[in-house]
Amino acid sequence: MPLIFHLSSLGLNKNTPSMLYTLAKDIAAQKPDLVIISGNIVKKATHENFTIAQEFLDIFQSPLLCVSGHSDLSMTAKGAGVFDAFKLYRKYITPTQDIVHEDHDLFALGINTARTALPHWNWSNGMVSQDQIKFVHTQFRYAPNEKARFFVCHHPLIRIKGRTKKSILWGSTDLLHALQDQQIDIVLSDSLGGIMFLPEHDGDKSPVMIGCSGMVIKDGISPVGYNIIHVTPDKITIELMSYDGEIHSVIDNHSIERPPEEPKDDDGIF
Repeated sequence: MPLIFHLSSLGLNKNTPSMLYTLAKDIAAQKPDLVIISGNIVKKATHENFTIAQEFLDIFQSPLLCVSGHSDLSMTAKGAGVFDAFKLYRKYITPTQDIVHEDHDLFALGINTARTALPHWNWSNGMVSQDQIKFVHTQFRYAPNEKARFFVCHHPLIRIKGRTKKSILWGSTDLLHALQDQQIDIVLSDSLGGIMFLPEHDGDKSPVMIGCSGMVIKDGISPVGYNIIHVTPDKITIELMSYDGEIHSVIDNHSIERPPEEPKDDDGIF
């Protein structure tokens, strides 16, 4: 039964609180099958912060699936410029920004939704290209039907009601259609603060969307949030967790029944 941890918005830098290192060691002790990090790995994209992030990620000693967020872009650091804002991310985290992880029970795909230039002043917004949507569709189309299907990106695919922080993901409608066509079980993303669990909508095939509340700690003592996911042949269970440096608490938990295998619809837009 695969054990998966989902974290987001680590905001790693030289002042990273010790509680995050303790959390990473606690996670490593459980020997997860996969650790997923949905963006904003560093507080600011510098060589120093990415070196710290590289050392932090090594603590897990497990397979990683990382995608980038807007704070992982660099346009000012030495050795990275406006024409290659992900140079440091590729050097220190992973050379591939759209990435696939596959094991015996799971097929997971992550894409980069962060952009340096958008049709909006707010650089924390995101975008997905038509090429990326085709990549998602093709990868999942040929993935084994019996495996759990996870999709990962930094930006939530839909607007989250009640959030003071808002972001836009241009292209999300076409992306969601592709995920529906390929019968994705779960979408993992950042949640722009707080916790997020959005079950599939009645009457459609939308995947369940789970957001991680993020690790950035402003006062040094605030609890951090993360998700624990277990996969079995017939269901996926999710625990939304809080950690205050000493105690791991379950905020909420959910179980998603995995439907019986159905033929995938190949009559989509691709």
